[in-house]
Amino acid sequence: MSVDPARVAQYERVSLTFRLGRDYATPFDPAQIEVNAEIQGPGDQRLLVPAFWIEPQEPADDFTTAHVFTSPGVEHYRPAGEAHWQVRFTLTKPGTWQGRVRARDAGGESVSDEFSVKCVPDDAPGYLQAAPNRHFLCFDSGTGFVPVGFCIAWARGRSDRDTYDDYFRRLTAAGGNTVRVWMCHWAWLEWTKGSSGALLAYDGAGRYNQQVAYNFDRIVALAEKHGLYLQLCLSNACWEMGRPDGKNNEYDSWGGHPYNVKNGGPCQEPEEIWSNEDARQLYRNRLRYLAARWAYSPNILAWELWNELGSESDASARWHHEMAGYLRSVDPYQHPVTTSTWLSDVRELPRTFAAMDLVQLHYAAERSIKLAREAFPSKPLIIGEGPWDRKAAVRSAYTSPLLGAAGPPLTWHAGPDSPVETEGFYSLVTSVADYWRGFPATADKVTRLTVPNLRAETPGGPAYAPVVIEPGFNTWLKKAGQAEFVVPPNGAVETVHLSDRLYGSNADRAPFRNPPIFIVDYPVDGTFSVAIKEVSGPAVLLITLDDVEVLCYTVPGEGRRPAPAEETWQTIRVPAGKHRIRVDNAGSDWMAVGPFVLGNYRDLVEHPPVTALGLAADDEARIWIANDWASTANGITGSAKEITVQMTWEGLVPGEWLVVWSDPATGKTLRQETCRAERRGLKLKVTDLRDQVAAKLRRIGG
Repeated sequence: MSVDPARVAQYERVSLTFRLGRDYATPFDPAQIEVNAEIQGPGDQRLLVPAFWIEPQEPADDFTTAHVFTSPGVEHYRPAGEAHWQVRFTLTKPGTWQGRVRARDAGGESVSDEFSVKCVPDDAPGYLQAAPNRHFLCFDSGTGFVPVGFCIAWARGRSDRDTYDDYFRRLTAAGGNTVRVWMCHWAWLEWTKGSSGALLAYDGAGRYNQQVAYNFDRIVALAEKHGLYLQLCLSNACWEMGRPDGKNNEYDSWGGHPYNVKNGGPCQEPEEIWSNEDARQLYRNRLRYLAARWAYSPNILAWELWNELGSESDASARWHHEMAGYLRSVDPYQHPVTTSTWLSDVRELPRTFAAMDLVQLHYAAERSIKLAREAFPSKPLIIGEGPWDRKAAVRSAYTSPLLGAAGPPLTWHAGPDSPVETEGFYSLVTSVADYWRGFPATADKVTRLTVPNLRAETPGGPAYAPVVIEPGFNTWLKKAGQAEFVVPPNGAVETVHLSDRLYGSNADRAPFRNPPIFIVDYPVDGTFSVAIKEVSGPAVLLITLDDVEVLCYTVPGEGRRPAPAEETWQTIRVPAGKHRIRVDNAGSDWMAVGPFVLGNYRDLVEHPPVTALGLAADDEARIWIANDWASTANGITGSAKEITVQMTWEGLVPGEWLVVWSDPATGKTLRQETCRAERRGLKLKVTDLRDQVAAKLRRIGG
């Protein structure tokens, strides 16, 4: 047995390399051969670390040698030594640690000679976990952590710019610290044999592609080099259990899945993955291998069991409880466990997320974040995928943590031509990272600031602003639970049951019909608009005003398609007063719509279209203020007016506060001022608010 190295700093990797006295047909199956290292340190410190079988690899061409990427069909590796067993671990406390390796198989048990490792103190922060305030994350050292970065599910190696080494280097330079990476969708550990490159090294269920595993060794090492933390997504519900386009027999979906009975697996249908005992055992074995090979690394932020689950079932909820519990039992460092959903309301998966350490949303709206925090107040919230639209990304990057997320959304990165690369998202990472720098994320108490008496003025006196209503119910083929929506003067209508789909008259669509009706009261003559996002089949938008048809628009074209760009927005005029506005699809299939915009509805002074969010901990605070009129997409609401806003922020410790204002889009400092917080709050005034501003606050005196 070799120990490398025998003297390490805290949180530095140690590798044990050894061989057993016999070979095994399936060395990845602990029922056939189970190997663990039992390690004891100073005091009562103990580690039980699973061992794993490794067939060493090395790059086999110049591009694979020079770059790290995930495209197994074009990656090329070759064997680089004899297969053997390995244990990887780190030591969390200084002192001398001793251990033995114990192996069990059908013939009995064997134990190695004792080994020892000397661990010396170091200032490495350690592993990530939920902070005591359950809002943010923190390291073992107690240092707070706000994840800022991208979802780079894969890097396809189409050029030297489309590689993890290039993306990681530039993200670190921009001040980022987090990347979400997929170990699925052509980079699975176990799959069926493919036609080229590292795909040829797949060998079905229960056997792990050593070329793909070696590549993930490189990805983890690269993250460690650049100081980035990885959220590893292990499986992809949107593809492995059926492709979105319905082509489920393709290689990258159920057709190639090693658990498919047609490929020698135990399951007739994808849903049996949740309940079939053989399939569950196979997945437990995979989790053990993952923990054995990569749990040592402090740069693993979290294990993500699945990408984008749909609705919860009894079987899927039980599966998540079982697998999360098993993963914790084999992970000696207790990395957080999470899973994700494409649904906007995590309350639709209550038992699933109850089993997780971190709750996760994708492309989360502000309302979705609020609901998630209310449903799971003791679990930090991660937003694993963020919007591409630059304006929406800026807003969500600032609002998400202020509303309760552990950090801003991880913007989806889709290669060199994606908006991340072409629209300056690295500069957004820089500004957001600076915004949270110095905030005490590990404070015992994090306080949401309130603004109970916000007032606004506009040049030229009172005016009327639009109300923008975003659908909050987007479940495919599910009937909305409400039809009528009363829109109050301030526009604050509850949209949890407002569907973003209008279903037509087909027999397979009609059961889900429940067209929305808006009960409105316009103070002056105004407009009502709706955006058509996408349609399928014959689609006809029908709008009635007080039960009288006022608009009937047939979306041109056939099949599944977007509305013509110049006709995305459909608008009717609405007289002042009370009305009923009904929006329907008179076609046969479905139509995706939203938002709905009520023009000239909201008194700008009495109900200013301003969002003001703030968060405080100890002697630091962060606030963000937006003119919501300016944030409305596509200009349907007309030109936004500049607003002067006066507000009192409640929740700050009394004393002198330094307020540094910045432009959220650029991070540029605009001005700074010193203000005094009294018992009743801190009064601030923002003049000429056209879009949004942010501020860092620090208490500088009593």
